[in-house]
Amino acid sequence: MPNPSFSARVLDAGTAFRVPRPAWATRGGTGPARHRRLGLLVVLALAGLLAVVYLTLRLTPLSTVQRVTVVGVEGPDAPAIRRAIERAALGQSTLGFGGAAVHRAVAGTTSITGLSIHAKFPHAVQVEVRQLRAVGAVDAGARRVAVAADGRLLPDWKVGDLPLIRGAAATGGVVRGGGRQATAILGLAPAALLAHVARVDDGTVVRIADGPALLFRDTNRLRAKWAAAVAVLGDAGTSGATWIDLRVPEAPVAGKGAPPALPARSAKVGRVAGTDDALATAERAASETGEPTEGAAAT
Repeated sequence: MPNPSFSARVLDAGTAFRVPRPAWATRGGTGPARHRRLGLLVVLALAGLLAVVYLTLRLTPLSTVQRVTVVGVEGPDAPAIRRAIERAALGQSTLGFGGAAVHRAVAGTTSITGLSIHAKFPHAVQVEVRQLRAVGAVDAGARRVAVAADGRLLPDWKVGDLPLIRGAAATGGVVRGGGRQATAILGLAPAALLAHVARVDDGTVVRIADGPALLFRDTNRLRAKWAAAVAVLGDAGTSGATWIDLRVPEAPVAGKGAPPALPARSAKVGRVAGTDDALATAERAASETGEPTEGAAAT
């Protein structure tokens, strides 16, 4: 019998080392690939189920906005602004809430600078309003326009009883010069006291209706000056005063008669010759006699 060829012997050797196929390999494809296909099908099924649940919630009353809370809005038009926001929000879904409609509802309100909208599943939406507050009014041409503490005009804000800033000039929708000083002063006024301010003269003289003139002189230390004004106005000993000098908040001076003249900014308090300045008079009298003269230092 002839010897087998070299190639036949190699084939026989390969057959001897062949690894048998596992049992699962003979039942419908390779295992890892089959497992991957099953995993993909499970993921797709879950995604489809979640999509159905999401659409069911979003397109049915189960997630409809039924309660709208509006915070931060104020002023005479506050009720109308709240109603506009509520109309834009009600009926939407808290899932994928569309804030564009709410922004459009207040787009014409110049005092509103921004909105923060928070949808709360299943039925609530909260809208936080960032808004400029009118503190006074200026004459702009033939009409009187409200103005914010930063000097911006607010033409959509009803003027009502806002204090008039006399002589203020506005360009480009912003108050300039002395009017800007007045808006800064009024912007830090306590709300209860601001309601009694009738007007502001010369940028820094705040006139209280049926009360004294508050002499601020400048816009330095405004919080301290307003606190001093509140203290003096509440002091029974200063009843009947027609002016209160607040330039030194720690030593405000109240007096009667015409408001005193204000010295130049470079003048030294207490050393101003030939002036009826209230603070200079009071300090000079106190240094000479120990008692204030015409202007009474409030304590």
